[in-house]
Amino acid sequence: MPTQNRRTRILVAVLAATMALVAVGSPVAAGGGIGGPRPIVLEMAERRADDGSLLVHFFMNANHNPYVCAAGLQNDRDPFEWIDNGDGTANVTLGKELVCPRGSVYAVMHIYIDFNAGSESTTWEITGGTGPYKTLHGTGTAGTPMVIGGIKFGAWTGVIDR
Repeated sequence: MPTQNRRTRILVAVLAATMALVAVGSPVAAGGGIGGPRPIVLEMAERRADDGSLLVHFFMNANHNPYVCAAGLQNDRDPFEWIDNGDGTANVTLGKELVCPRGSVYAVMHIYIDFNAGSESTTWEITGGTGPYKTLHGTGTAGTPMVIGGIKFGAWTGVIDR
C-alpha cells in the first residue's frame, strides 16, 4: 500500500506541476504603455482527449494580466529530473512550454515532495520564450489541484514582467 500511495503522490505532483506551469501567455503589443511587474492568477483545467492524450488548458481569471494571452495549451519539454533524497522526500524538476497564438513561453517547475507527510510544494519560474515572450520573466507558486467530474482544476499565482 505505501508504494501505491507514493505512486499516487508522484502522479499528482507531476500533474499539478504540469498544470501549474501553464502560467503565462502573450504580452501586450510593444509600445502599449504598460510596464513593471504585474500579479497573475491563472486557472487550469486538465483532461484526457478521446485518443487518451493529456490536454492542459489555461485561462485567465477576471483580473486579466496584460502580459499574457487569455488562453492556451501547455506542452512538456526538457528538463525532467527526479532526485530521491533518500529520506522519504524527493525533488522534481519539470520543463514546460506554454503555447499562445504569438509565441511560446518556457518555464520550469520545481516540486518538493515529502512522502512521509503526504505533502508537496511547487514553484515555477519563466526561463525564456519565443516571439514577444523573449524578455518575459516571472516566478510563482502552485498548489495541488482538485478533481471535479473527471477534470482536474487548479489555480496558481505569481508575478510576471517583461
